[in-house]
Amino acid sequence: MDKLNPLVTIAIPTFNQERYIETAITSALNQDYPNLEIIVCDDNSTDRTFEMINKIRDPRVKIYRTTSNLGRVANYRYILYQLAKGDWMVMLDGDDYYSDPTFISGALKQVNEDPDLVMYVAAASSLIENSGELVPAPIFLKHQLTKLKGLDYVLGFYKYGAIGQHFAVIYKRSLALATNFYSLDSLGADTDSICRLALKGFVLIEKKWVGVWRSHGNNASYTLSVTNVDKEVKMLRSIADEALKYGEEKRIETWFKENALKKRKTAIYEYVKTLPKIPALKILIRNWTWSKQDFKEVVKKVIRY
Repeated sequence: MDKLNPLVTIAIPTFNQERYIETAITSALNQDYPNLEIIVCDDNSTDRTFEMINKIRDPRVKIYRTTSNLGRVANYRYILYQLAKGDWMVMLDGDDYYSDPTFISGALKQVNEDPDLVMYVAAASSLIENSGELVPAPIFLKHQLTKLKGLDYVLGFYKYGAIGQHFAVIYKRSLALATNFYSLDSLGADTDSICRLALKGFVLIEKKWVGVWRSHGNNASYTLSVTNVDKEVKMLRSIADEALKYGEEKRIETWFKENALKKRKTAIYEYVKTLPKIPALKILIRNWTWSKQDFKEVVKKVIRY
Protein backbone atom coordinates (compact mmCIF):
# COMPACT_ATOMS: atom_id res chain seq x y z
CA MET A 1 0.00 0.00 0.00
CA ASP A 2 1.23 3.48 -0.96
CA LYS A 3 0.73 5.41 2.30
CA LEU A 4 0.91 8.81 0.62
CA ASN A 5 -1.35 7.89 -2.29
CA PRO A 6 -3.36 4.76 -1.41
CA LEU A 7 -5.18 3.08 -4.28
CA VAL A 8 -8.69 4.42 -4.89
CA THR A 9 -11.29 2.44 -6.81
CA ILE A 10 -13.88 4.36 -8.79
CA ALA A 11 -16.52 1.74 -9.56
CA ILE A 12 -18.89 2.42 -12.45
CA PRO A 13 -21.79 -0.06 -12.54
CA THR A 14 -23.94 0.32 -15.63
CA PHE A 15 -26.93 -1.14 -17.43
CA ASN A 16 -28.45 0.14 -20.68
CA GLN A 17 -26.85 3.57 -20.37
CA GLU A 18 -25.39 4.01 -23.85
CA ARG A 19 -26.28 7.73 -23.82
CA TYR A 20 -24.34 8.46 -20.65
CA ILE A 21 -21.59 5.91 -20.00
CA GLU A 22 -18.78 7.62 -21.93
CA THR A 23 -19.31 10.85 -19.98
CA ALA A 24 -19.19 8.95 -16.68
CA ILE A 25 -15.94 7.16 -17.56
CA THR A 26 -14.31 10.30 -18.95
CA SER A 27 -15.16 12.22 -15.76
CA ALA A 28 -13.48 9.48 -13.71
CA LEU A 29 -10.40 9.53 -15.95
CA ASN A 30 -10.19 13.32 -15.54
CA GLN A 31 -9.60 13.01 -11.80
CA ASP A 32 -6.13 14.33 -10.97
CA TYR A 33 -5.39 11.76 -8.26
CA PRO A 34 -2.34 9.67 -9.26
CA ASN A 35 -3.30 6.20 -8.01
CA LEU A 36 -6.66 5.16 -9.46
CA GLU A 37 -8.32 2.03 -10.72
CA ILE A 38 -11.57 2.52 -12.61
CA ILE A 39 -13.75 -0.57 -12.74
CA VAL A 40 -16.59 -0.51 -15.25
CA CYS A 41 -19.01 -3.42 -14.90
CA ASP A 42 -21.75 -3.73 -17.49
CA ASP A 43 -24.69 -5.69 -16.10
CA ASN A 44 -25.43 -7.55 -19.34
CA SER A 45 -26.87 -4.54 -21.17
CA THR A 46 -29.12 -5.07 -24.16
CA ASP A 47 -28.19 -1.77 -25.87
CA ARG A 48 -24.79 -0.47 -27.04
CA THR A 49 -23.43 0.25 -23.55
CA PHE A 50 -20.76 -2.47 -23.62
CA GLU A 51 -19.70 -1.44 -27.12
CA MET A 52 -19.25 2.14 -25.91
CA ILE A 53 -17.20 0.99 -22.91
CA ASN A 54 -14.84 -1.01 -25.10
CA LYS A 55 -13.85 2.14 -27.00
CA ILE A 56 -12.02 3.36 -23.89
CA ARG A 57 -8.27 2.81 -24.03
CA ASP A 58 -6.61 3.62 -20.73
CA PRO A 59 -4.63 1.28 -18.44
CA ARG A 60 -6.53 2.59 -15.39
CA VAL A 61 -9.82 1.26 -16.76
CA LYS A 62 -10.77 -2.37 -16.14
CA ILE A 63 -13.81 -3.58 -18.05
CA TYR A 64 -16.14 -6.40 -17.02
CA ARG A 65 -19.48 -7.73 -18.21
CA THR A 66 -21.77 -10.01 -16.21
CA THR A 67 -23.00 -13.19 -17.88
CA SER A 68 -26.56 -12.45 -16.79
CA ASN A 69 -28.33 -9.40 -15.41
CA LEU A 70 -27.62 -9.22 -11.66
CA GLY A 71 -29.64 -6.10 -10.92
CA ARG A 72 -28.49 -2.74 -9.59
CA VAL A 73 -27.63 -3.65 -5.99
CA ALA A 74 -26.14 -7.05 -6.79
CA ASN A 75 -23.86 -5.40 -9.35
CA TYR A 76 -22.67 -2.93 -6.68
CA ARG A 77 -21.90 -5.84 -4.39
CA TYR A 78 -20.18 -7.87 -7.12
CA ILE A 79 -17.81 -5.01 -7.90
CA LEU A 80 -17.00 -4.35 -4.24
CA TYR A 81 -16.48 -7.96 -3.15
CA GLN A 82 -15.10 -9.56 -6.30
CA LEU A 83 -13.39 -6.93 -8.45
CA ALA A 84 -12.18 -3.88 -6.51
CA LYS A 85 -8.69 -3.66 -5.03
CA GLY A 86 -8.63 -0.09 -3.71
CA ASP A 87 -7.94 0.95 -0.14
CA TRP A 88 -10.71 3.53 -0.60
CA MET A 89 -13.71 3.25 -2.88
CA VAL A 90 -16.54 5.21 -4.44
CA MET A 91 -19.50 4.20 -6.68
CA LEU A 92 -20.33 6.31 -9.72
CA ASP A 93 -23.48 5.13 -11.48
CA GLY A 94 -23.13 5.00 -15.25
CA ASP A 95 -25.59 7.84 -15.87
CA ASP A 96 -23.88 10.31 -13.49
CA TYR A 97 -20.56 12.13 -13.79
CA TYR A 98 -17.94 14.10 -11.88
CA SER A 99 -17.65 17.83 -12.47
CA ASP A 100 -14.67 18.48 -10.18
CA PRO A 101 -11.38 16.80 -11.20
CA THR A 102 -9.95 17.40 -7.69
CA PHE A 103 -12.65 15.40 -5.89
CA ILE A 104 -10.59 12.26 -5.22
CA SER A 105 -7.30 14.06 -4.51
CA GLY A 106 -9.02 16.48 -2.13
CA ALA A 107 -10.81 13.67 -0.30
CA LEU A 108 -7.64 11.60 0.08
CA LYS A 109 -5.74 14.59 1.43
CA GLN A 110 -8.34 14.84 4.19
CA VAL A 111 -8.52 11.15 5.08
CA ASN A 112 -4.72 10.81 5.06
CA GLU A 113 -4.49 13.60 7.63
CA ASP A 114 -7.11 12.12 9.98
CA PRO A 115 -6.97 8.39 10.79
CA ASP A 116 -10.32 8.60 12.62
CA LEU A 117 -12.16 9.03 9.33
CA VAL A 118 -13.92 6.07 7.78
CA MET A 119 -15.73 8.15 5.18
CA TYR A 120 -15.48 11.43 3.29
CA VAL A 121 -18.65 13.04 1.92
CA ALA A 122 -18.91 15.84 -0.63
CA ALA A 123 -21.89 17.57 -2.21
CA ALA A 124 -23.66 16.94 -5.52
CA SER A 125 -25.81 18.75 -8.06
CA SER A 126 -28.86 17.54 -9.98
CA LEU A 127 -29.23 17.99 -13.73
CA ILE A 128 -32.89 18.24 -14.73
CA GLU A 129 -32.61 16.70 -18.15
CA ASN A 130 -35.89 18.04 -19.54
CA SER A 131 -34.91 21.66 -18.88
CA GLY A 132 -31.12 21.50 -18.69
CA GLU A 133 -31.23 23.17 -15.27
CA LEU A 134 -28.34 22.37 -12.92
CA VAL A 135 -29.38 22.52 -9.26
CA PRO A 136 -26.81 22.24 -6.44
CA ALA A 137 -28.24 20.05 -3.68
CA PRO A 138 -28.20 21.91 -0.35
CA ILE A 139 -26.14 20.96 2.68
CA PHE A 140 -27.47 22.52 5.87
CA LEU A 141 -24.22 22.74 7.79
CA LYS A 142 -22.55 25.97 8.89
CA HIS A 143 -18.91 25.24 8.13
CA GLN A 144 -17.06 24.30 4.96
CA LEU A 145 -15.72 21.19 6.72
CA THR A 146 -17.71 19.33 9.37
CA LYS A 147 -16.44 16.27 11.19
CA LEU A 148 -19.20 14.16 12.74
CA LYS A 149 -19.23 11.10 14.93
CA GLY A 150 -20.83 8.29 12.95
CA LEU A 151 -24.02 8.22 15.02
CA ASP A 152 -24.50 11.98 14.60
CA TYR A 153 -24.03 11.60 10.85
CA VAL A 154 -26.69 8.88 10.72
CA LEU A 155 -29.22 10.71 12.87
CA GLY A 156 -28.64 13.86 10.82
CA PHE A 157 -28.76 12.08 7.47
CA TYR A 158 -32.14 13.51 6.45
CA LYS A 159 -31.75 16.74 8.44
CA TYR A 160 -28.47 18.07 7.06
CA GLY A 161 -29.46 17.93 3.39
CA ALA A 162 -27.68 15.98 0.65
CA ILE A 163 -24.95 14.31 2.71
CA GLY A 164 -25.14 10.84 1.19
CA GLN A 165 -25.16 11.08 -2.62
CA HIS A 166 -23.61 7.75 -3.60
CA PHE A 167 -20.97 9.04 -6.02
CA ALA A 168 -19.85 11.72 -3.54
CA VAL A 169 -19.12 9.30 -0.68
CA ILE A 170 -15.63 7.79 -0.48
CA TYR A 171 -15.40 4.98 2.03
CA LYS A 172 -12.73 2.68 3.42
CA ARG A 173 -13.12 -0.54 1.45
CA SER A 174 -11.91 -2.93 4.17
CA LEU A 175 -14.63 -1.65 6.51
CA ALA A 176 -17.24 -1.87 3.76
CA LEU A 177 -16.36 -5.53 3.22
CA ALA A 178 -16.81 -6.18 6.95
CA THR A 179 -20.12 -4.24 7.04
CA ASN A 180 -22.01 -6.49 4.61
CA PHE A 181 -22.39 -3.70 2.08
CA TYR A 182 -25.16 -3.71 -0.54
CA SER A 183 -27.06 -6.53 1.14
CA LEU A 184 -30.63 -5.19 0.94
CA ASP A 185 -32.93 -5.42 -2.06
CA SER A 186 -33.93 -1.80 -1.65
CA LEU A 187 -33.81 1.55 -3.45
CA GLY A 188 -31.87 2.74 -0.40
CA ALA A 189 -29.34 -0.09 -0.31
CA ASP A 190 -26.56 2.48 -0.67
CA THR A 191 -27.97 4.62 2.17
CA ASP A 192 -28.20 1.56 4.42
CA SER A 193 -24.61 0.58 3.66
CA ILE A 194 -23.16 4.07 4.01
CA CYS A 195 -24.91 4.71 7.32
CA ARG A 196 -23.97 1.39 8.89
CA LEU A 197 -20.33 1.93 7.95
CA ALA A 198 -20.34 5.51 9.26
CA LEU A 199 -21.21 4.22 12.72
CA LYS A 200 -17.74 2.64 12.93
CA GLY A 201 -15.88 5.94 13.10
CA PHE A 202 -16.00 9.56 12.04
CA VAL A 203 -17.29 11.16 8.84
CA LEU A 204 -15.96 14.34 7.23
CA ILE A 205 -18.48 16.37 5.20
CA GLU A 206 -17.19 19.04 2.84
CA LYS A 207 -19.41 21.62 1.17
CA LYS A 208 -17.78 21.06 -2.19
CA TRP A 209 -19.98 20.21 -5.18
CA VAL A 210 -18.12 17.48 -7.04
CA GLY A 211 -20.51 15.73 -9.42
CA VAL A 212 -23.84 15.61 -11.17
CA TRP A 213 -26.80 13.30 -10.70
CA ARG A 214 -28.94 13.18 -13.81
CA SER A 215 -32.67 13.47 -13.22
CA HIS A 216 -34.19 11.75 -16.23
CA GLY A 217 -37.21 9.83 -14.94
CA ASN A 218 -35.58 6.38 -15.07
CA ASN A 219 -33.55 6.86 -11.88
CA ALA A 220 -34.09 4.21 -9.25
CA SER A 221 -34.92 6.88 -6.65
CA TYR A 222 -37.91 7.92 -8.77
CA THR A 223 -39.60 4.57 -8.28
CA LEU A 224 -40.63 4.78 -4.61
CA SER A 225 -44.24 3.60 -4.46
CA VAL A 226 -46.82 2.01 -2.21
CA THR A 227 -45.75 -1.38 -3.57
CA ASN A 228 -42.11 -1.13 -2.49
CA VAL A 229 -42.15 1.32 0.42
CA ASP A 230 -42.01 -1.55 2.93
CA LYS A 231 -38.52 -2.35 1.63
CA GLU A 232 -37.48 1.25 2.29
CA VAL A 233 -38.84 1.11 5.83
CA LYS A 234 -36.91 -2.14 6.27
CA MET A 235 -33.80 -0.25 5.15
CA LEU A 236 -34.37 2.35 7.88
CA ARG A 237 -34.92 -0.44 10.39
CA SER A 238 -31.58 -1.99 9.38
CA ILE A 239 -29.79 1.31 10.04
CA ALA A 240 -31.61 1.83 13.34
CA ASP A 241 -30.80 -1.67 14.58
CA GLU A 242 -27.10 -1.09 13.95
CA ALA A 243 -27.27 2.38 15.51
CA LEU A 244 -28.70 0.90 18.71
CA LYS A 245 -25.22 -0.53 19.37
CA TYR A 246 -23.85 3.00 19.54
CA GLY A 247 -26.50 5.27 21.04
CA GLU A 248 -29.58 5.90 23.13
CA GLU A 249 -32.61 3.77 22.22
CA LYS A 250 -35.19 6.56 22.56
CA ARG A 251 -33.29 8.90 20.25
CA ILE A 252 -32.75 6.23 17.61
CA GLU A 253 -36.31 4.90 17.69
CA THR A 254 -37.65 8.44 17.33
CA TRP A 255 -35.44 8.88 14.24
CA PHE A 256 -36.72 5.61 12.81
CA LYS A 257 -40.41 6.37 13.38
CA GLU A 258 -40.19 9.89 11.96
CA ASN A 259 -38.39 8.84 8.80
CA ALA A 260 -40.48 5.70 8.26
CA LEU A 261 -43.58 7.90 8.35
CA LYS A 262 -42.00 10.29 5.81
CA LYS A 263 -41.21 7.38 3.48
CA ARG A 264 -44.79 6.09 3.66
CA LYS A 265 -46.20 9.56 3.11
CA THR A 266 -43.98 10.13 0.07
CA ALA A 267 -45.11 6.83 -1.42
CA ILE A 268 -48.76 7.81 -0.88
CA TYR A 269 -48.25 11.23 -2.47
CA GLU A 270 -46.67 9.62 -5.54
CA TYR A 271 -49.47 7.07 -5.76
CA VAL A 272 -52.35 9.53 -5.59
CA LYS A 273 -50.89 11.48 -8.52
CA THR A 274 -51.94 8.56 -10.71
CA LEU A 275 -55.55 8.38 -9.44
CA PRO A 276 -58.78 10.24 -10.23
CA LYS A 277 -59.73 12.96 -7.73
CA ILE A 278 -62.24 11.11 -5.53
CA PRO A 279 -60.21 7.90 -4.92
CA ALA A 280 -57.10 10.04 -4.39
CA LEU A 281 -58.79 12.25 -1.81
CA LYS A 282 -60.13 9.20 0.04
CA ILE A 283 -56.60 7.79 0.35
CA LEU A 284 -55.17 11.12 1.48
CA ILE A 285 -57.89 11.58 4.12
CA ARG A 286 -57.48 7.97 5.33
CA ASN A 287 -53.76 8.66 5.90
CA TRP A 288 -54.20 12.22 7.18
CA THR A 289 -51.78 13.43 9.88
CA TRP A 290 -52.54 17.15 9.87
CA SER A 291 -49.20 17.85 8.25
CA LYS A 292 -48.52 20.78 5.93
CA GLN A 293 -47.61 18.33 3.16
CA ASP A 294 -50.93 16.46 3.53
CA PHE A 295 -52.76 19.75 3.14
CA LYS A 296 -50.69 20.70 0.08
CA GLU A 297 -51.40 17.36 -1.60
CA VAL A 298 -55.16 17.71 -1.07
CA VAL A 299 -55.14 21.26 -2.45
CA LYS A 300 -53.09 20.21 -5.48
CA LYS A 301 -55.49 17.34 -6.18
CA VAL A 302 -58.53 19.59 -5.96
CA ILE A 303 -56.99 22.33 -8.13
CA ARG A 304 -55.82 19.81 -10.73
CA TYR A 305 -59.45 18.85 -11.35
